[in-house]
Amino acid sequence: MNNNVENLIQQAAIKREQEDYQAALNDYNQIIQLESDNESHYFHRGQIWMLIEDFPQAIKDFQQAIKLNPTGLSAYNFLGLTLELLEKTEEAIKAYTQAIEIKTVRAADKQILYGN
Repeated sequence: MNNNVENLIQQAAIKREQEDYQAALNDYNQIIQLESDNESHYFHRGQIWMLIEDFPQAIKDFQQAIKLNPTGLSAYNFLGLTLELLEKTEEAIKAYTQAIEIKTVRAADKQILYGN
């Protein structure tokens, strides 16, 4: 991650805390232009879309985060929450179920690695 991206991430976090969501979105748009292969950037921008209740955009970002990291629990959880807010219950259940399956596999992997 280059310094410009790190600075933009810090700026976006401050703007989000100040509830200047449009400015935070603008920062994340720039961040994604510089690093389009980082799922974290899409995830954080998706959260901002949720805060301003642009749920279709949030869904797109969470789906992109999942595409880039298919084992990212948080993206599945937030996708499920967003779908739930749109009353898309069946789709929300699928997202939550995927998160549960990933968490179960991770727990099993830890048990194999570390024992009981």
